[in-house]
Amino acid sequence: MKHRIPSTNWLWRAFIPMMLIVMFLIPKTVLAENALSWETYAQKVRIQEEAKGIYADWDIADKQALIEALIQMNAMSESAASRRLLEGDLSTESKHALADQIILRFLGGSSNALVRKDGVRAVRWNTLTNAIMGDSSTWTLEEKVWYQQLSNMFGHKDPDTLVLPTEEDLSEDEAIEIARRAITHAYGLQEDALDGYLPSALLYITENDYGDYDPRPDYRRWNIQFLSYQYGDVTACNAYTAIVDENGHVIGDDELGIPHVQQQAIESKTRLDASTPAIVEMFRQYAESEGSFFAWQWTYEAKASYSHEIRSKVLTALESGKTSVLSNPSFCQEPVQEIINSTVFAYGLPQEEHLPIEEALSAAALSVMENHGLSGDDLEEFSTYASFDITDSQQPLWKFLYCPDSFEDMEDVMLYKIEIDAQSGETLAALSIDWDQLFLGTGYEQLLY
Repeated sequence: MKHRIPSTNWLWRAFIPMMLIVMFLIPKTVLAENALSWETYAQKVRIQEEAKGIYADWDIADKQALIEALIQMNAMSESAASRRLLEGDLSTESKHALADQIILRFLGGSSNALVRKDGVRAVRWNTLTNAIMGDSSTWTLEEKVWYQQLSNMFGHKDPDTLVLPTEEDLSEDEAIEIARRAITHAYGLQEDALDGYLPSALLYITENDYGDYDPRPDYRRWNIQFLSYQYGDVTACNAYTAIVDENGHVIGDDELGIPHVQQQAIESKTRLDASTPAIVEMFRQYAESEGSFFAWQWTYEAKASYSHEIRSKVLTALESGKTSVLSNPSFCQEPVQEIINSTVFAYGLPQEEHLPIEEALSAAALSVMENHGLSGDDLEEFSTYASFDITDSQQPLWKFLYCPDSFEDMEDVMLYKIEIDAQSGETLAALSIDWDQLFLGTGYEQLLY
């Protein structure tokens, strides 16, 4: 049985594209039509940094060449200081000091947090890029692809490779709208809650070997973020992320370490602090132990232990109407729906009189092939999630959920669920579950349990 559970160590991956956006909020300089442009000259700076180190380590001739180039491409205005540097009779020490003063002023001086922190060592090709090209939320996709290619010139390889959309691709606007709906449902937001956020969309493939994952150079996916800034702040104070694939399916991407947006929302809603109720804390502990905030992905042994510890408490809270114990006041006011969904059924462990899991799994595999037209080879492309349902103690059930490992080339994504009488081995239900109908707040996701 394959258990493919996404990593929850995802936050830093989710913020990779945001790093392109939030470094500086400096107004964009309009570059004149000129043979010399930053897009071409930046490569020279990148090569220079690899050969000689960052700007702080350069000799004065290289510093002068950079400043002269910035003036030629109209990114920097000529000044009395620059004329003194390029034409005046100064000592080498004085030239270094003047060049540094000019370039630090170009980066924004003390208004730039990196300059305040690192001084002249903040001068690098990427900080120059942000000063010249402005906030990357204004960049074209071509410029973002260029930026990544230049970043990766000397061996570093991101897990994702940015690409440009073609006419056949899901459009950027469509992907943003799909992500907006998914985020709104996942976090329980008002329909207009994201209107004040800045959307960022990056189309990517994975063409490099990364960890345990094979390259998928033909599977095109949009990484969509909605970013919020506080006035005067240069970094996003809040961000929502969703991955939308080429066919419009909202997915999690293990290769980037970014879970499905629904998992991200559950993780956010169950963060621990001094006010977190015991039930929410217990759910969180199981989720972290199992490596997934989707309880339907846990092992059947974990589901049994969790059910024994928590189900009666959840049912009591629901029956009494005291549902505050199912919410997490610092992070969400409503009950955490995943806690409710995961306790609809009671789970336990099979006894001697029941089919062992190996036999039940074989029976389920035959059933899913017969009922849904799959082959044995097809099933190799699915992860299987098991549970032992003891809600009806007189008729316990083995339940097996089959979920595709990858949605690549799938216009319709179907999950399959088989329910088997744990004593007779008879198939009692064979269900199809439409992935795109899940997590919309309709209760449809209870079919996963």
